[in-house]
Amino acid sequence: MRFIEIRLSNGLLLVGSPGAFPGVMNKAADQQQLRSVLRSFPRNSAAMGQLRRQWRRLYPAQSSATLPAQEMVRLLGRELAAARLAAAFLRDAPCNIAEARFSLGAGPVVHVPMAGFTLLIASKGQLPPEFNRYRNNRGGAAMLRQVAQNDPAAAAIDNQAARLPGGTVKRITGLPLRQHLAWAIESGAHDCAILDQRIAISQAAARPDAPRDVMQMSSAEKIGEAMSRSTKHLRGDVLVAVEAMVEPEALVIMAGVFAAVALAQLNPVSGAAVDTAIVALAWYSAGLAGVLALSDFIDATITATGAASEAELNEAAKSYSKAFVALGAMLLEAMMAKFLSKKGGKSGDKGGGGGSGGGGSKGAKTAGNDKTPGNAGSSPAKSPPRFGKRSKSTEPGARRADAKTLREIRRAKLRKDHGPLKKAGWSDIPGDHVKTFKSYPEPVELKPGQKIYRVLDSESNPNGGYWTTENPAKMTEADWRSGAAVKGEWNGDGAYVEYEVPKEGLKVWSGEAAPQMSSDGKSVLGGGGNQMWIAQDKISATHVSPDSVISTGWSN
Repeated sequence: MRFIEIRLSNGLLLVGSPGAFPGVMNKAADQQQLRSVLRSFPRNSAAMGQLRRQWRRLYPAQSSATLPAQEMVRLLGRELAAARLAAAFLRDAPCNIAEARFSLGAGPVVHVPMAGFTLLIASKGQLPPEFNRYRNNRGGAAMLRQVAQNDPAAAAIDNQAARLPGGTVKRITGLPLRQHLAWAIESGAHDCAILDQRIAISQAAARPDAPRDVMQMSSAEKIGEAMSRSTKHLRGDVLVAVEAMVEPEALVIMAGVFAAVALAQLNPVSGAAVDTAIVALAWYSAGLAGVLALSDFIDATITATGAASEAELNEAAKSYSKAFVALGAMLLEAMMAKFLSKKGGKSGDKGGGGGSGGGGSKGAKTAGNDKTPGNAGSSPAKSPPRFGKRSKSTEPGARRADAKTLREIRRAKLRKDHGPLKKAGWSDIPGDHVKTFKSYPEPVELKPGQKIYRVLDSESNPNGGYWTTENPAKMTEADWRSGAAVKGEWNGDGAYVEYEVPKEGLKVWSGEAAPQMSSDGKSVLGGGGNQMWIAQDKISATHVSPDSVISTGWSN
């Protein structure tokens, strides 16, 4: 017998054969509200219309055309009471997830404990500053090649390698992984520090991203770690969707949601809202197949929360990978959109440019670059600049996160692995700057006399790396922040500089700005505006006086 499905203003009613509902659906169903919903049917013309259209799915030989509404509802009630039919009501839960407050072990640094040493491995330029003086790429690569397969250091590398960008580290383990990392360190793609002093080893062990014993982890931390490790077993669109889930700004929330799902299986009252919401989402997205896949996902979550060793945590990671494949990319992205719009992480997005104007990959993105005019036609403000303060509040122009934008953010970050980009006659653009563009930037030569612009705050360098062809005087702050994807914690704005390309021209890298997570950790700045990166070197540089700043006229 097929299900009938009746969509109501406050949830979803399903009626079908006895025993046909998966266990997870029965646990999420609100049986008390089911009776109230059925009693209201005769007064609900929209619900009765859906019931009449699907009636023959339950009773093929009986037409609903001549049956009164009250009689149809009474018949359903008798059949349900006699257990000849089963029903489940999935209400639209508000999903007020309390913000999880824990540190997940998913950082950008791999910690490799060895006898008397600790190796730290990170992408080029991403080692914590306090350990830069211990950087020794040649020695670190040699030590990696000497690690034996049964050495605890080998397991530590396998478990943490997914923290590093690049598809290769997510597809291999064991000796091939250690050889790949050694090669990447020698080639300059990664940096390695050898900590051989007790105080430095202690400092590294105290970091939030340092590996910890499984028994010391909270349930949510175990879930987050198992999710992160699952990426090595995934491919294609599902891998992209899960990678978005395990970004630092998303992982704290998604792991908290999944922990509540596991709790709901043991205590149906405490986690009912989350459980109901995910089951309803699975049904809407993929029908019964989605709900059955969700059962595997919940089993993986319960396995992760009960893990007491690295082996059990790795087993949970494998279970998650199978469940994620069964759920599919579409449902995973729907889950991201559902729950990330409710709460946000606190870590913020540390990649894809910055806003201090200092020229570095984390502090240079200050150009204004949206195409929507805010106060078109106005002339530059002549009043002294009123600089704004950097803030972690929601920026003007930020909007709710959605799965597509989160995926674009992830893909932009992955392009860091492919940098630097090179072209004869142009300065090389490093990977840290490549990832601030929505797609790979193009080498462009600006013509003499063309004007370009750069938005500043009181801490910015007027001759930093990021510029735009769009005049900030013709847009609002929301237009600029949205198109340029500049966080408030990077740039307080308030002023801009204008530069006229000299007679010899100017060679730049140009494209659209990549989206960014908002400083609040839950919204997004969509990007898409014109963005140019200009190396301040002998080949290409701007020459703007700090005294030539112009007020934007925005209210800061």
